[in-house]
Amino acid sequence: MEKEQLKSIDPQIANIDDSSIEIITSVAISKQISEVFAIYDIPFLGCDFDRVYPSLADILPKELVNFSELSLENSIACEIICAAICHQMNWDYLRKVVLEKTKLEESWLSGDRLAKIEEEDVAKLFTNYKKPERIRAKERCDILREVGKMASDAGGYQALFLNENLKLLPMEKIRGYMLKCYAFSNDPKEKKLQLLLQKLSIYEYLHELASYCRPAIDYHLIRSYLRRGLLYPKTKYAEEFISEFSVQRKETTVGALRQLCGELLEQIVWYTELDICVVNSIEWNIGRSICVQDNPDCYLETDDAAWLKKKYVRCPFYGHCSAQQNEKDDLLHTNEPDYKGTSY
Repeated sequence: MEKEQLKSIDPQIANIDDSSIEIITSVAISKQISEVFAIYDIPFLGCDFDRVYPSLADILPKELVNFSELSLENSIACEIICAAICHQMNWDYLRKVVLEKTKLEESWLSGDRLAKIEEEDVAKLFTNYKKPERIRAKERCDILREVGKMASDAGGYQALFLNENLKLLPMEKIRGYMLKCYAFSNDPKEKKLQLLLQKLSIYEYLHELASYCRPAIDYHLIRSYLRRGLLYPKTKYAEEFISEFSVQRKETTVGALRQLCGELLEQIVWYTELDICVVNSIEWNIGRSICVQDNPDCYLETDDAAWLKKKYVRCPFYGHCSAQQNEKDDLLHTNEPDYKGTSY
C-alpha cells in the first residue's frame, strides 16, 4: 500500500517519515495502532489497586440526573436516547435536557414521533449548549430517527429488552435490536451499547444486564490511562498519534485504543474483584472530574473533585502517574483531539 493510500485511511500518517510507513504497509491502520501501543499487566510491582479501587467504589458519586421518576418505558427510552447521541456532549447536560423535555411532553418519546423528528427540533432542544459547534443537529436528528424507528418496529422501548412477562429477552435478541441502529453499530468496540447496558442494569427487571456488560471506553478513560502510563506508546508513530491532536481521529484508530483500554479495565476488574460497571464508573468519574483535558486537577482543588475529598487530598493514582512522576507536560496539558465520529 502506498503512502498516499494510507493517508486516505488516517491523515495522521502524513506526519510519519517514510521508514515508519514501511513498517505498517501490510496491515490496516486499526491493527497498527494496536501494535504500536501497549498496556501494563495488572498487577505491576507496587500496585495498590486492590486497595484503592474498593476505596473509590465506596464514595462513587451517584448519577446527577436520573430517570427513576418516569415509567419504566420512558426511563428506557431516555437512557437509549442519551446513549445514542452522547458523543462530544456533556453527559449531565444531555440527561437534564432529555428529562426536562420528557416531563413537559412525554409523547415526544413515542417511536412513531421520534422517527419523524426534524433537525430544527434537535437544534432547539440543545439551543443553550455552551459549545454550539458540537450540537451537530442534523447528525443527532438522523440518529434519533433511527432510535424511533427501532422502538416502533419492536412495539416500544420496553419490548427491546423485556417480554410480556417482564423477563429479560435473550441477549442475542437484544443485541439484534440495538445493532440495527447505526449509533450502536458503527463503533467497533460498542462504547455506546455498553454504556447503555450499564445504565439500564440499575433498573428493576433489567438487573441481569449487568452480567453481559463489557467496558465502555470513552476519551475520559483513554486520556487517563495514557497519563497514568497504563496505556503507553511503543514507537515514534504512536507518540505522534497522541501528541498531534489537531489531526482528525477515525473510528478504526480510536477503536484500537478502545480495545487496549478495555483489556486493561478487565484486568483491573479481575484484580480488584469489583463489578465491571463499578470499575468503569470509577474510571469515568476520575476522567471527567479530575483527570480532565488541558489542566488535570491532581490536588483536588475544584468543586468537581469534591467526591474524592472525602478520603483523598490528591488524585488517588498520583503516586503511579507517569505524566506527573516523569513531568510529561505534553500529556498533562493535552486537549481533546479533533474527532468527527460518533462514539467518543
